[in-house]
Amino acid sequence: MNRSFNGTNSSATIGDKNGNLSWLIGVDHLENKGQPLQFATLAASAIPAKATDRPVTGAYFYNDQNNNRTAVLGVTSEGIVPSRTSSS
Repeated sequence: MNRSFNGTNSSATIGDKNGNLSWLIGVDHLENKGQPLQFATLAASAIPAKATDRPVTGAYFYNDQNNNRTAVLGVTSEGIVPSRTSSS
């Protein structure tokens, strides 16, 4: 999947000094969407399917580092990871 994930960052600061008294106030807000850094996986079953089994759709399979057939779970738009941080 080839997608672009956007984010925004807003920041504001204000401060002043009056004699020996100085002050500074700052706020920051970040919103970002990105891809997950890890996925849940499940090894493919060695037990053959029966006619009464419900077929699974949307699964992505690959061969893991030991060349075992493995399903990757959650590879959809739901896999987008939103993050929000605010500080003041």
